[in-house]
Amino acid sequence: MLSEEEIIINKIAQGKLSLDDGLKWFKNIDSTEQRNILACLRLYLEQSHPEQQLIDDSLEMVSLKFSVKPILLFKTHPYKIAAIYVCDLSDNELEESFITLLTLFKYADTRRRELFCKSSCTHEWHNLS
Repeated sequence: MLSEEEIIINKIAQGKLSLDDGLKWFKNIDSTEQRNILACLRLYLEQSHPEQQLIDDSLEMVSLKFSVKPILLFKTHPYKIAAIYVCDLSDNELEESFITLLTLFKYADTRRRELFCKSSCTHEWHNLS
């Protein structure tokens, strides 16, 4: 059974919930829980098995300035290293980290659903109502 956090993250990634709604939810939880959510997002991103080129292309879709630290980290480090660093940024950068990781996950998971889960996916997180 998926947790509330898993459902919200996957609904945003699948376009069933807007990023703005997800951001409102994220802002209403304390920083310790926000960091737990970022750790989950990092794991989800890794489990979607994105190639570095997909990460690079997806960075163009993040709705933030290219000068924010999470984006800079992904532009200057391999994605697995950058994702770890992004989760450890200061509290005032958690929102930017959430937006960045969620956007990257959205594109990586969309690719995964299109390539590997196209016709008969049984992943609970891909079959949300």
